[in-house]
Amino acid sequence: MARWFVWCLLAFALPAVAGATPTRAPAWAAILDRHADVPVDGVIGEREDALLVLTGTPSRLHGRPVSGHGLRWIHADGRQTVVEGIPELLGADWTPRGRLAVVTLDGRLLVGEPGALEPLDLGDREVTQARWDPEGRMLAVTALPEGTRSGDAARARTLDAYREAVDSDIHLVSPDRGTIRQLTTGSKQDYNPVWSPDGGQLLFISLRTGYASFFVADVSSGRQSQLTNQGAERGAPAVPVALSGRCTWDRTSGRVIYETRTAASEPQVWVLDPEGGSSLLGAYRDLRAAGDGTALVRGLQGWAEVDLLAGEPTTEVLP
Repeated sequence: MARWFVWCLLAFALPAVAGATPTRAPAWAAILDRHADVPVDGVIGEREDALLVLTGTPSRLHGRPVSGHGLRWIHADGRQTVVEGIPELLGADWTPRGRLAVVTLDGRLLVGEPGALEPLDLGDREVTQARWDPEGRMLAVTALPEGTRSGDAARARTLDAYREAVDSDIHLVSPDRGTIRQLTTGSKQDYNPVWSPDGGQLLFISLRTGYASFFVADVSSGRQSQLTNQGAERGAPAVPVALSGRCTWDRTSGRVIYETRTAASEPQVWVLDPEGGSSLLGAYRDLRAAGDGTALVRGLQGWAEVDLLAGEPTTEVLP
């Protein structure tokens, strides 16, 4: 089960919200509703007239990816444009300036304009996730130890070999400078990096205590601290952190809002205060934080607007 968290790439899917409508439902949802025939697995970017989406769902065999996502533009006028020259991929992230970071099935990291991607040399590391900072200049990358490959855990003959095979760390990569710096270390998994709005900190999930928890790292100093589930390994109440969808750090409120699921696979949205404390928002999904202290989430009755400082829905809206 722990291995599954490493490959939870839906953290890349950050759909955008257009201007207000009478129902305040996000425009991207309406566009996707008109393209129900397309198996969209995440919206990673937008232009004024189109959404950039991941299509399809990756599959694995004995821990190794055997099929992945495609990438295409879905236009408001009904057209669809497949992004050519991109191999099947595990995930992608996009900057408003139009720069892509793509993680391929075999763990390579490609960066550049759509249709003109170039591989980055990260040594003998297999990459599983990549996320641009707010300026679109640096990537937070989740990678396996050098020489390790996904699927090695299934073939491990010793406990030490297994532990090494399921390890992952977060690295900071500057494509323009060609530099890479390892931010986290240890024999446990660190994954799902999320940048703070000012780019000075990284939120991530770690299994270093034996229980999946949110940690935060200072990008400059590397100093790290645990935010959730202190004492969970000793039976203290735990906050679920396994991401089942979007996770974003809101600029105005300073709060982190994310999607997860219960043990019974019921969707939930939580609000985390990096200064201390977390709260369950409710049984919602399809999260989108607007960056202004509010977010939109979808519940059984339709869309709800959320005040992130209050940590509760303020307005229920119809679908």
